[in-house]
Amino acid sequence: MADTVNAYLERMLPELEDLEKWGLFTRSEIKEVVRRRREFEYHLKRPSRIRDDFLRYVDYETKLESLRRLRKKVVVRDLNAAGKRWSGHMSDGASAIRIISIYKRAVARFGSDMSLWLKFLEYCRKHSPKQMRRVLARALQLHPNIPGLWMYAASWDFEHNLDVSAARALMQRGLRMCPHSEDLWLEYFRMELSYAQKLKSRMLVLGIESEEIDAGKEQRESDLSVKLAWVIFKNAIVAVPSSARFRQRFVEVLDRFALVKSTIANEIYASMTRDFPKDENCWDWKGKYKFQTTSSWKDAVKVYEEAVGVVSSARMYELYAKFLEGLLDSGDKRVPESLLELYDRGEEVCASINFLEGHVRLLTRNGFLDRARALTEQFCNGPLRSSSRLWVLRLTLEIQHGGLQMADISKLFLKALQLVQASEGKDIWKMALEYFSGMDTYLDIILRHLETALGGKGGGQELGAVAWSAVSWFLHFDGVEKARQLYNRFLVLPGPSLYLFKRCIGLEAERGALGDQEAVKCMRRLFDAALEIYGREDVGIWLDYCALEKKVGNASNASTVYFRAKKTLSDPSLFIQRHQLLFA
Repeated sequence: MADTVNAYLERMLPELEDLEKWGLFTRSEIKEVVRRRREFEYHLKRPSRIRDDFLRYVDYETKLESLRRLRKKVVVRDLNAAGKRWSGHMSDGASAIRIISIYKRAVARFGSDMSLWLKFLEYCRKHSPKQMRRVLARALQLHPNIPGLWMYAASWDFEHNLDVSAARALMQRGLRMCPHSEDLWLEYFRMELSYAQKLKSRMLVLGIESEEIDAGKEQRESDLSVKLAWVIFKNAIVAVPSSARFRQRFVEVLDRFALVKSTIANEIYASMTRDFPKDENCWDWKGKYKFQTTSSWKDAVKVYEEAVGVVSSARMYELYAKFLEGLLDSGDKRVPESLLELYDRGEEVCASINFLEGHVRLLTRNGFLDRARALTEQFCNGPLRSSSRLWVLRLTLEIQHGGLQMADISKLFLKALQLVQASEGKDIWKMALEYFSGMDTYLDIILRHLETALGGKGGGQELGAVAWSAVSWFLHFDGVEKARQLYNRFLVLPGPSLYLFKRCIGLEAERGALGDQEAVKCMRRLFDAALEIYGREDVGIWLDYCALEKKVGNASNASTVYFRAKKTLSDPSLFIQRHQLLFA
C-alpha cells in the first residue's frame, strides 16, 4: 500500500514544483498539500473505504484549485504589469485530471451509486467536456434501465453539442431499454418540439417567411420534428395505454411551444375521449383546452354537454359547474343563466355536496334566498342528511337569511347534531357554541347534548377539541372558575380524550405561571385522572407529571411518580430512557 501511495505522490512532483516556481504556494504549504494527499490516498487504499472518503478527497482538491485560481489571478496581474504573459503551465490542468481520477476510482468501487455517477458527470460537464462522452457511455453501460440517465445523455448532445441526430439515437436506445418510462417518452417529445421551435425562431429572426422556403432544409427539418413528435406520442400510448394523465402531460409539454403550429393537441384529446370515454378528467381537460384555444366559452360548453351525455356522473357535473363558475366574473350575463340551468338539471343525478354548495352560492349571489333555503332543506331530508358540510351550509343560511326564532334555530342545531356522526360534527358544535354564546338557556342545552356525545362511543379527539373550545370560551368570557367547572363536567364522563386532558393541564400551567395558587393542585388532579385511563401506554404524560413535580421542587413526589410509572406502564423501558435524558 505504501509503495503505491508513494508512487502516486511522486507523479505529482512536476506539478508541485511548478506551483512553487511561480509563487502560487510556499514550500511549507506544498508540504501540507502532500501530507493531506497522502492521508487521502491511504484512506482510498484501505479495504474498508467508503463513498465519503472519495467525496472528501474531491472536496479538498476542489477547494485547493479555487485557492490556486485566486492566487494565479494575482500573479497574472503582476506579470501583465511587468509586460509579461502567463503561458500555459502544468498546474493549470492538473487539478481536473486528479479529480477525474478520483471519481473514476470512486465509480469503480461504488458503480451502483447513481448519485456518485451524477456528481462525476456534472464535474465533467463543467471542467472536462472531452471526458463527458466516455463517462456517459460507461454509466449507460452499467445502468441501462435508468431513464433519467438516457435523458441526461440526450440533453447533453442536444443542448451542448447541438447534435440532434445523436440525441435522437440516445433517446431511441433509451426507449428500447425502458419502454414503459413516461418521463422518457415525454422528454423525447419535448426535445423534438424544442428543435422545431428553434428552427422556427431562427427563421423569424432572419425574416424568412415559411412560404419562401417550402423546399428549404430548415423548413423540412422543422416539419419533420413535428411529425416525429406525433409519431412519438402514438408509440408512447401503445407502450403506456392505460394512463389518461400521461396523455394530458403531452399537451402540457406542447403548450410550451407556441411557435410550433400543429394539430397534435386536438389529436391527443380525440384519443383520450376515444380510449377513456368514462374518464371525467379527460372531458374536463378537453373542454378547458377548447376554451383556451378558441376563447369561446360556448365552444367549451359543447364539449361539456357531450361529456355529460356520455358519462352522467356527479363528478362530471361538478367539473362542468366548476368551469362555468370560473367565468361568472367575465361580465357575460348568459354564464350565470347557463350555470343555473345546469344546477337545476343536475339535481336529479348529482347528489353531491360540492355540486349543492355551488348551486346555493349561485342562488345566494343572485338574490334567490328562499330557493337556496328550500334547496338545503330538501337535501337535509335526503341522502346527504348526515353530511356536516350540508348542515353548516343550511344553518348559515337560516341564521343569516331565515328570520327564524331562537328556539327554532336551537332545534335545527340539535337535529343536525343527531344526524351527523359525532366524529364529523366538529364544525357544527363550534358553530353552535359561538352562536349561542351569552344565551345561557340555549347554551346549556348545547352543552348537555355535548356531554351526551362525549359520553357515547363516537367523537374521540374531534369531540375533545370541541369540548376544549367550550372550555376556552368560558375561560375567556366567564373566568377560570367557570372553565374549571366545565372541564370537570366533561372529564368525569366515560372515556374522556387524552387531548382534552392535555389541553386542560396546559390551561392550569398557564394559570400557575400567572401566580394562581390552585393551579398546581388542579394539575395534579388532572394528571392522576388521565393516568387512570392512559397510564399503561402513554409515556409522555408520565414525563410531563415528573416535570411538574421537579419544577415545583417536590423531589419526593417526583420520585413517587417515577416509581408509579415503572410499575404501571406496560413497557417502561422507553420511559426510563427518556427520563434519564431529560432529568439526569
